[in-house]
Amino acid sequence: MDKVTIDAARHAAFSAPLDQIDVSNPKLFQDDTIGHYFERLRRDDPVHFSRSPVFGDYWSVTRYNDIMDIETNHSVFSSAASLGGITIRDVPADFRRESFIAMDQPRHSAQRKTVAPMFTPTHLDQLAINIRKRSAECLDNLPRNEVFDWVDRVSVELTTQMLATLFDFPFEDRRLLTWWSDMATGDPDGADPAGFDPDDVETIVTMVQYHLLIPDVATRRDLDDPATVAGIARQVGSIERLELLGALTEADSLATGPAAWSAWKEQLVRDLHRAFETPGGARRLVRALGISRSVWRPR
Repeated sequence: MDKVTIDAARHAAFSAPLDQIDVSNPKLFQDDTIGHYFERLRRDDPVHFSRSPVFGDYWSVTRYNDIMDIETNHSVFSSAASLGGITIRDVPADFRRESFIAMDQPRHSAQRKTVAPMFTPTHLDQLAINIRKRSAECLDNLPRNEVFDWVDRVSVELTTQMLATLFDFPFEDRRLLTWWSDMATGDPDGADPAGFDPDDVETIVTMVQYHLLIPDVATRRDLDDPATVAGIARQVGSIERLELLGALTEADSLATGPAAWSAWKEQLVRDLHRAFETPGGARRLVRALGISRSVWRPR
């Protein structure tokens, strides 16, 4: 931005009524004017209350010592997912997932020890070499004498490269990390950022909502009971989704640890799938129980 634009943006930030300053407004970040508003709040209202039309009521804290006091006082200012987590948006209880950063002490420290070996001085020295090499390649490959998207070609690209390295994620699929992040943090009431078909959105919602359904049913219910089969039919809605849930169950279990996906559990999940695949079996049972075809959609 030129000096005139910067001066105008700073004047807007310092002349606005405090009760109208909303630092959750994404346009302030998009225009790179957010710094002026943080500077204003640090000076005039370091613990600031806002009413956001998107996120609701929230507090913003802008002074270093206050932030440190909050970050280290877990008994009062919790990061636990069960209490709302670390995002400004209020997430429904059923969709709150515990993670490394959405966790309080002492459990956070135990989890942190798992990744600590990746950040030893020796390993960081090795990473530094890799970071410099990739940064140079990224900058050297930028277009010349033409306009390009710096965020996509540099900011996102370098970040996803480093994350793929740290997570040992397939390097050729690194852009999936950005896509998943956008899907997880996007506005559920706004425009779909990925241009999904409505049926695909419904499928993803089903995966999230019922991701524990298959292991719970397979390990705790009688698979020969018609009521069990009918209950799954009502909740899942199609054989395709049942298969996706089965795959998600296996992936989730394996990510948890080898003991979480045993041959016994695998067989139970297969038995559950087989009940729906058997000709004249579960599908006929579903029809006999009066479940609408719009609810249970066989292939």
